[in-house]
Amino acid sequence: MNVVSLFSHEKGLVLGVKVMENKKRSEIPTVQKLLESLDLEGLVFTFDALHCQKKTLDMIVESGNDYVVKVKRNQKNLYKAIEEHTKEEEPLKTDEDSEKTRERESERKVEIFSLPSNLDPKWNSVGCVIKVERQGMRGDKLYHTGYYMSSLSPNNPKLANLIRGHWQIENRLHWVKDVIQLEDKSPQKAGFAPINLSLFRTWVLTLVRLYGYDSLTEAISHLSYNIRYILSFCT
Repeated sequence: MNVVSLFSHEKGLVLGVKVMENKKRSEIPTVQKLLESLDLEGLVFTFDALHCQKKTLDMIVESGNDYVVKVKRNQKNLYKAIEEHTKEEEPLKTDEDSEKTRERESERKVEIFSLPSNLDPKWNSVGCVIKVERQGMRGDKLYHTGYYMSSLSPNNPKLANLIRGHWQIENRLHWVKDVIQLEDKSPQKAGFAPINLSLFRTWVLTLVRLYGYDSLTEAISHLSYNIRYILSFCT
């Protein structure tokens, strides 16, 4: 079994979870059911290319929300239309930045474009397409060009930050659970225990962030000597 999480970039909180009972099952219907179960409005959902699905994206827009989704070659015609359009047309807006962390140095250029004239009408909720060029190394892997599309207007000032923020689910959720909460080393491998413990770790992380701790390590260090404050969480 696996757990699919809905994660807030800005607050670092898990807003919802859905358990996949069969590891071989696709995440796509699981995410759709999770979206259906939540009463959210006025948000922007970011997805990787797996969820570049008409049904999912239409659900987002019909519920009063927006999306930014990556496009890969598995959507052959869509990918080609965006790739050719961004080569032939001038961007409406360009955003450039550089980043240096412990693992990588990179430069990023985000270009926002109008819609390709030959875009399939089934993608009727799309407001703009986006090209992202990354230059830099992560280990021995060279960064490359990626394409996205969004229901937002090309004039929306948040587009570049939304794309950058999407990967915070890796850094602020998955990495924390795997490395700080030692989920990868957990001896519980069978039955319902792994899922129950994973949900409990997510709950703990969300709880300490609600109480103002961005770092789980800092929260553990402080709260381990402050039992009264821990108990106040439950009141």
